[in-house]
Amino acid sequence: MVHRGSVTERLVARGDAAQHVGEATWFISHTWSNVFADTLDAVLLFFEGREDAGSAKVWLDVMAKSQHLSVSKPPSWWMGTFKSSIARIGGLLLVVDAWDNPTALQRAWWAVVVCDLMLQVAAHNFVLVLLLQVCT
Repeated sequence: MVHRGSVTERLVARGDAAQHVGEATWFISHTWSNVFADTLDAVLLFFEGREDAGSAKVWLDVMAKSQHLSVSKPPSWWMGTFKSSIARIGGLLLVVDAWDNPTALQRAWWAVVVCDLMLQVAAHNFVLVLLLQVCT
């Protein structure tokens, strides 16, 4: 049987793994052009030694949304969805591939979302994390 749902849905369906799923405390933003293992390394490095490392729940698109069921939406829909989701979640971890011209901020609608969130920084945790190979 082929499952077309998300990884998160599969974890919830498994009784022994459901405790790893809950309301997200961090929204992880990344670009698909980056090596996924590098993105995960950056996220793990960010949480290393943090007080909330053991309790943090992350929203990561490839885990939270089915990658089999894609629906085409206009940029305005994505902007509104991301802004409201990040506002609800409260933390944004933006994993970037360059400090001087990050690919993620080359998408106009995403740059607008990030700027809007930075204006509300008192109400949100906004963290920019560089991929490790950029730092070395």
